Amino acid sequence: MSIMVGDAMMANWVRIEPDAGVPMHSHPNEQVGVVLEGEIEMVVAGETRLCRPGDAYTIPGHVPHSGTAGPGGCLVLDFFSPPREDYIAQARAKE
Repeated sequence: MSIMVGDAMMANWVRIEPDAGVPMHSHPNEQVGVVLEGEIEMVVAGETRLCRPGDAYTIPGHVPHSGTAGPGGCLVLDFFSPPREDYIAQARAKE
């Protein structure tokens, strides 16, 4: 995971290994993302959508969602507003 943080938003590049995923969760932050490589099956508020390179998705704050990468894995670029303090803390811990 690699992040860039501004005052009101952040960008987060995430590579997900083949057939791995992010379990169902929610957070108060609004999230917008785009698939850069591979495929990911997104489940947002109970609706499932297969996203491929160039596809974008939006996830309102507090809405349950998950994602599972396809057999080739995937690379996504996510934007969060406001910035996710938990991701910032993880990045600082790795410095």
